Amino acid sequence: MAQLVIAVGRDLAPHLKSLMGPWWFSQFDTVPEASQAAKHSLQAAFPAPEKRLDALILCTTEIFTYLEENLKLTPQDLSDKASAPDELKEMHQQVISSSMLALATLLDVLISLQSERPGFENIAAEPKHAAKARAITNTFAEKLFSNHRCFLDFLKSQSSAIRYLDGVDSISPARAILVENILVKLLWEDFVHFPLPNDKKRIFPGISCETSDDSNLSVQRTEDASIFKHPVNYIHELGKCIIGILSGIALVENDLPSVFGSTFQETCQQMLMHSGNGEGPEIIEQLIQFLSLLEQHAMRKGETWPLVQVLGPTVAKHFSSIKSIDAPNGVRFLSAAVTVFGARQIVHALLHGHRRTFCSDEQDKALESKQFMHIFNERFVPWCFGRSDSGTAARIDFLLTLLDDECFPEQWSTVVSYAVKLETTGVGLDLLHPDCVAVLSILLHKVRGEITRCKRKRCDYSQHSNANCWHNKLLDSAAVAVISSLPPFQKSAAEFLCSALGGATENDQIVLVSGDAFVLIYNNILEKLIDFILVSPLTWVKEAGCLLRIRETNVEPKDESFGNRIEMAKFALDVLSGSLYALTKLDEESELPTHILAAVFIISWECSIEGLLDEALSYELDNMKARFDSSKTVQSLCSKINKIFCQNLGVHSRKNVRIILAQSIRCTIFREQKLDPDKLTALCCTWMLAIVDCFCQDEDEEQHLLEQLLHQGDGWPLWCSEDVFIGLAYQKSEKTFLHRNVSESNRFVSLVDKLIQKRGIGRVIGGSILDPHCTSGRTVNFTSRAWLAAEILCTWEWPGGSAVTSFLPMLSLYAKNDANPLQEDGLLDSILDILLDAALVQEKTEAHNFSDAWIAPLEGLEHTEEPFLRALISLLATFFRHNIWGSDKAKILFELLVSKLFIGETVNVHCLRILPPIVSALVQPIFQSKKELNEELQAPFPGEDKVQITIIHWLERALSFPPLLTWHSGQDMEEWLLLVISCYPMNVSDRLKAPKPEWMISIKERTLLLDLFRKQRLGIGVLTACDHLESSQMLLSRLVAISSCYCGDDFAEEDWDFVLSQVKLWIQLAVVMMEDVAENVNDLISNLSTGDYLDNVVSKIENIVFIKDQFRVNIARNAILAFISFSRLQEVKDVNNLSSLAAERWDTIKDRILEAILRLFFCTGLAEAIAHSYSSEGASIVASSRLHNLFFWNLVAWGATGSSPQCRDRAVKSVDFWALGRGSISSLYAILFSSTPVPAMQFAGYVILSTEPVASVAIGEYVTSNMECDKDSGNVDLLSEQNVHLRKEISCMIEKSPYEILEMDLLAPERHLFLEFDTVPNLRKREKELPAGVCEAANVANEAILTGSVLSIVESFWPVQQQKMTLLAGAIFGMMVRLLPAYVRGWFSNLRDRSTSSAVESFTRTWCSPPLIANELSQIKKASFVDENFSVSVSKAANEVVATYTKDETGVDLVIRLPASYPLRAVDVDCTRSLGISELKQRKWLMSMMLFLSNQNGAIAEAIRIWKCNFDKEFEGVEECPICYSVIHTANHSLPRVACKTCKHKYHSACLNKWFSTSNKRNCPLCQSLF
Repeated sequence: MAQLVIAVGRDLAPHLKSLMGPWWFSQFDTVPEASQAAKHSLQAAFPAPEKRLDALILCTTEIFTYLEENLKLTPQDLSDKASAPDELKEMHQQVISSSMLALATLLDVLISLQSERPGFENIAAEPKHAAKARAITNTFAEKLFSNHRCFLDFLKSQSSAIRYLDGVDSISPARAILVENILVKLLWEDFVHFPLPNDKKRIFPGISCETSDDSNLSVQRTEDASIFKHPVNYIHELGKCIIGILSGIALVENDLPSVFGSTFQETCQQMLMHSGNGEGPEIIEQLIQFLSLLEQHAMRKGETWPLVQVLGPTVAKHFSSIKSIDAPNGVRFLSAAVTVFGARQIVHALLHGHRRTFCSDEQDKALESKQFMHIFNERFVPWCFGRSDSGTAARIDFLLTLLDDECFPEQWSTVVSYAVKLETTGVGLDLLHPDCVAVLSILLHKVRGEITRCKRKRCDYSQHSNANCWHNKLLDSAAVAVISSLPPFQKSAAEFLCSALGGATENDQIVLVSGDAFVLIYNNILEKLIDFILVSPLTWVKEAGCLLRIRETNVEPKDESFGNRIEMAKFALDVLSGSLYALTKLDEESELPTHILAAVFIISWECSIEGLLDEALSYELDNMKARFDSSKTVQSLCSKINKIFCQNLGVHSRKNVRIILAQSIRCTIFREQKLDPDKLTALCCTWMLAIVDCFCQDEDEEQHLLEQLLHQGDGWPLWCSEDVFIGLAYQKSEKTFLHRNVSESNRFVSLVDKLIQKRGIGRVIGGSILDPHCTSGRTVNFTSRAWLAAEILCTWEWPGGSAVTSFLPMLSLYAKNDANPLQEDGLLDSILDILLDAALVQEKTEAHNFSDAWIAPLEGLEHTEEPFLRALISLLATFFRHNIWGSDKAKILFELLVSKLFIGETVNVHCLRILPPIVSALVQPIFQSKKELNEELQAPFPGEDKVQITIIHWLERALSFPPLLTWHSGQDMEEWLLLVISCYPMNVSDRLKAPKPEWMISIKERTLLLDLFRKQRLGIGVLTACDHLESSQMLLSRLVAISSCYCGDDFAEEDWDFVLSQVKLWIQLAVVMMEDVAENVNDLISNLSTGDYLDNVVSKIENIVFIKDQFRVNIARNAILAFISFSRLQEVKDVNNLSSLAAERWDTIKDRILEAILRLFFCTGLAEAIAHSYSSEGASIVASSRLHNLFFWNLVAWGATGSSPQCRDRAVKSVDFWALGRGSISSLYAILFSSTPVPAMQFAGYVILSTEPVASVAIGEYVTSNMECDKDSGNVDLLSEQNVHLRKEISCMIEKSPYEILEMDLLAPERHLFLEFDTVPNLRKREKELPAGVCEAANVANEAILTGSVLSIVESFWPVQQQKMTLLAGAIFGMMVRLLPAYVRGWFSNLRDRSTSSAVESFTRTWCSPPLIANELSQIKKASFVDENFSVSVSKAANEVVATYTKDETGVDLVIRLPASYPLRAVDVDCTRSLGISELKQRKWLMSMMLFLSNQNGAIAEAIRIWKCNFDKEFEGVEECPICYSVIHTANHSLPRVACKTCKHKYHSACLNKWFSTSNKRNCPLCQSLF
């Protein structure tokens, strides 16, 4: 065979890979001759050892594949008809044996890469592809070993058929080779070096400090393994494979695993060496995982070799090193070993090595237990607690693994004693060292983990899983000592207590202290919290803390420093945060959980109030800020107290928490006087919602919480008690009322109002509760709090809201949308009954305060002091206005009141006094149905019902009384007249039109009402201001107002004479008052000094403008109403008995009345303008004061709008003659741009400013020279914008940023700024057919362009109609193209609809462009361009302007052409010649001009002026060229720019070049220096 190989030679190379597998296998044939022939032939083919090794490396894959196929063979695969079955079996064994030996040798060669095996000599250097060969070897070897049972069979086999080539029995050596090569060098190395999924530096066991071939092999194997991807459970399966091999060979030879044990010891030794340097954490993880696999796959099967031959010797050998190095990794390895093999076995291994594992009898067992405890107490415990460092946690873990069930109590007692160091320090528990507390914290944390682990494994038989077995009196004392200690507190102290108490999560129910200690700890926590609360600077916090006093403990604040209290509270909160769920383990009858949770919320609320502190609490801010440092801790704790947590609390505990917290909120409302009430009540509302979210599991508990919050107590309720729910009401006596703290009640109502906004009226007022047995979820139980709604209505106004603005709208919405009308009606009727009964028993009612209800049901209610009647009127007015109650309900109430008016034959005085305002609220819905049947009011209502009959009886009774002249205060006559007046309301819904009767009354009513009016006129005559009581004058004014409205058609001349004379007198009373207000504001602002503070001045302004005398305002209001009725009737010419009104007899007095109304208008504007000259805050106070009498000022605005130009002129002159700090125009602008606008007054101000005689001076002053017009021109041209000097009031509005305007409210006055310009006659327009409606819009647009005003359209805009909208759009478009042409051009260019853009362009070209172009050309003609070098010509026919600039007989023309659809199309600008200006600069000038005309709304005249200025500046200071004596070159029109460096003269470039060429030299023509 060798000769054959030599003969073939190099021709063998192409077939080498296919031959190498059988060739290598043949070298281990059981027939010696065959094996020798194979070996000699291989040596002949590759004489050098390096070549043989290269051949093996090259064919590694093919050899392994061939050997794998051999290992898969079965005896049947070798079947031969001539062979007996016994021979086939023997042949199979021989094939397997040879394959195994070949594989073992190949692995040894490739792994170690040394030629110490048969056929190889020593190799000096590693081959080229060795790394790849090793990687392939790893893959195939692990695959073969894990998939083929023949390996284990080979190791176990005792057959004589398995022999080595030399014939010597070599089963044991072969097994040793496999163990060493596969198990140790291959599998174990791979297991330990398996790459982890991080980038940490790897430390490899088995690598010494000195480099060796084995170490290089280990490093190389790790690098090779890193390039291959493995399954997720690869390392787990590899460990199982190793253990399976060791278990198998241990069955054959007990000492064979000791080979692996030696390697395991070396790995652990190297791990310890590197652990001492803080390295190698990944290796210890692999070792611990291997120990875990040993437990699962070896120890549980009863195998002893892991302890006897592997781990026992390792622990015995390295324990001293682990103890001396004291590295956490080594201790962790010991803990894992004890966990797997048991404490006693490991201790036995330490004492006796691996010589014995179990005791033989009971005496030996007792002796072993004694020795075990001795070693535990004397060696392990002192070592584990010897010092406190980073390894303490690992040592404690190890110590806990040594706890044995048999010796557990004694062991645990020893551990706790050493942990608290009583045996070493002798110090009592009251002074635990911080290091001891830190160790205890770690110890209990590990104990909790041990208990959890045992429970997870369901080791119920073990004492370790029972938390009660870990209880220790010494541990209890230590825990109580820590919670009772004084600051400073270490973080470990809180961690220790949290570990002892448990409850960090809902499932953490492990408590490591006894029940008594558990209660003591939480008692101490509560004491610390209460002590912190009771020393708060806030009164309400201290009072809330008093609610937390436990009866048994009677907690009082301790005498501790402020800093100590804060530290102790923080410590208590930290402990609670880590043991919150442990509270649920306390007895439900205990008050501890209730009070602790309440204390936490109170502290949290105190911290949340930080944002409300202001200068009022400046002396307490320092202390408060120190207390607020705990806010993060307490907020985090409160976030854990949610509904899920509170489910674990008992019903009794939740109830007690709700009671305490509700009382705490009441304390906050009633005791905290220094904080902003609105913000405080908003904060309290969030607190209430937090209580609902946490401690109310259902609606029953929420209603219980509301009951606790709303129950009767000091200061609450102020008007109604809870008993009024059954129909009773009471009025506090006047003495009691005076001593009430109204502000407390108002704050409480503010809180209730905010709760209603969040939770709804159904829950807070309705008290609805869901039935838990009702699957539909409908409300079936009902406990109404009608008394609460009545209390809110009686309070009327509160911080952040009022009955009208917030509560009544919500109540109306509830009444409309509630799903249960029966409950709704019951609640609303209950509220009505409460208020009505209380109003009837009210001791004193000033009914005349409510007499304004005949104008508007809610008008003037804020000025009244009768809470029940005011609440009743507001409720009725709201419900009837929103159609919650209809006419049937109104009739029922009317009949009810009428039935209570008389008690037998005696008038019920209380009922009579409250009846007028109630009737005013009822009559409108009563007659509403009839009004709908007769909407045009052209005839009285047919027939008379009970209500009308009753009203007629009241009229007859009022007529039976003597005239007002004989009335005296306190008589019932006043109430009866008020009752009659209340039956005739006036419709004032349209602020731009005169008031009118709400309906047509019957003839009999009209007659009786007219008789009542004339009786008073004839009996009184003309009153003066001092003739009678104010109440008599007020009654008369009201009677005059309604009589003028309902019976004005029947008035005679004498009647109107009386009315107008009284109207003038009554309005004059208000004029005098308002003039005093304006003068007082002026005096205040004029006499201010630099030392006056803004707040003081604003306060004084508020005192001045506040109208204390409402009599003058109300009587003037009634007078204006009567005057409006007179004016309305005067316009009706078809009434026979009013023909005399057309005469001029009343014109004078009418003008005087209008002048008085205008003076009222100007006075309030003057006050605001003067105040604004000082500060905007003062002006805002004046503007806001008008809102208190809004209806009155609307009437004044109506009169000012309807006044004649003559009246306005006289009023303006009168005001200007007054000579206050501001004039009439300033007052009008103050109203127009008021910070608190009244729309009607703004409209009136605009109308006056926009019309003559004010319009001519409203915008500003004009320059006289620019006012001159071209007398020869047939048309008066529009004025240039440069001629207008705007008033300051307008300019400050125009100068505002457009972004500011856009961000304002749509109704803001700044958005509605109208400027009025001088008017000119209309230009002649081209006639053109336009669609219907567009022609009118075109005329309006043209008018707006010519006049610069849209006044006529604005005046006729109401009522809003589609046609008027079209006219308004046309006017606005005309104003836009005049004032903002660039903006319109941009809008037009963005139109994408061709038809739309075409229509817009046609409209503009026809109706808008001609006057605009004419205006532009006119401005150019009038512009002054006086200059001998400049001229401008205008061609109106061509719409073209040509400007010529001349220099040195050379000119340049600027041509500007206006398009026919100007300004939609851009102006065309062109320049014919450059005139010495560079083309680039000329283009820049033209571009600048185009931008000015296109984007900046620039005038063409101004653009021409800018262009001329550019030329002037360019030629300014330019000298003539010394060669041609011209500035402009005659040929190229350039300027002299080439300068001589010596004489500095400048020449034309062309002239200088010509000079050089003709003179044949390059010298300067003047100085002759070289150029």
